[in-house]
Amino acid sequence: MFSSQDEILISLLPLDVATDLPSIEGTFSPGEGLLQLIKPLPETISNNQMLCRIGTATTTEQLAEWCLANNWAVPVDVVIVETTYGGTISAICHGGGLQHKTLSDLVAEVEFVDINGELQTVSDAELLKAAAGAFGVMGIITAYTIRLDKMTYAAMRPARVPIELAVPPPQEYIDIAKKGDPKYKWIKDLVAKHSQTTIDEATANFIKTCENDYFTEWIWFPLANEVWVNAWNNDGIEAESQQIPSDFTVFIQWLEGWLAETILDWSVAQALPGELQAKLFAFISLLQIPNVQPGDPTRISPILYVSLT
Repeated sequence: MFSSQDEILISLLPLDVATDLPSIEGTFSPGEGLLQLIKPLPETISNNQMLCRIGTATTTEQLAEWCLANNWAVPVDVVIVETTYGGTISAICHGGGLQHKTLSDLVAEVEFVDINGELQTVSDAELLKAAAGAFGVMGIITAYTIRLDKMTYAAMRPARVPIELAVPPPQEYIDIAKKGDPKYKWIKDLVAKHSQTTIDEATANFIKTCENDYFTEWIWFPLANEVWVNAWNNDGIEAESQQIPSDFTVFIQWLEGWLAETILDWSVAQALPGELQAKLFAFISLLQIPNVQPGDPTRISPILYVSLT
């Protein structure tokens, strides 16, 4: 974003795109251009995987739209749609889930311009450990060839869970709290609401989720009593899938974002005590995000990520 004195700033996004994100529809044609490019390599298809060459100025949203139209998927990715793959891959970014590595681990080849202005490629597995996450110091990256997986569907179970059950405190902390240590009184107050059996079950479920689920995410709004747990596996049923958010929900989310910004800029809201502002924001946020109760058979395909802010 910034360059120091006597340095050159190189932007991989066309100005009309950079100043108009995330509304980039109509500015991109897959397969055209150098830095904004999506070129699948069908000859590499094997075991439901394929290699795809992407220009570094290609955004997450652009590749997501292409994947949806062509039934392929990036197996792990960031959830910010405005970023470019030149940024997310070179910075070794990641998605959610213990079984996933990083975006850089998906790279089969790096194409870059070296200090002499020569176009170079790196595909050696050992060299890729450095080249696929070079933080911008290797040269000007022009394209990556990455591994895509065949599209799957998520069996989602997003839920609001009490904070002490969503991420249970370690048992040794609970034992210390029960002995009366004042530093751990807050833990004692939380777990006092539940039996030891309930705490044990929550701990076992938390560990199981971390170790086994395809995608794992715990979102906590400061001072909230609940955590939004969004953990799922990619074994959903295609025939029962649905788009989230729907087109109507997208409009509602835009409206909510505009309303929230308006309220936050309102002098009356800014005059409220900070603690009250935080609790109010947490309450409203938790109220409007998806909450599937246990036993609900709903299976949802994550066609688009739900916007939380």
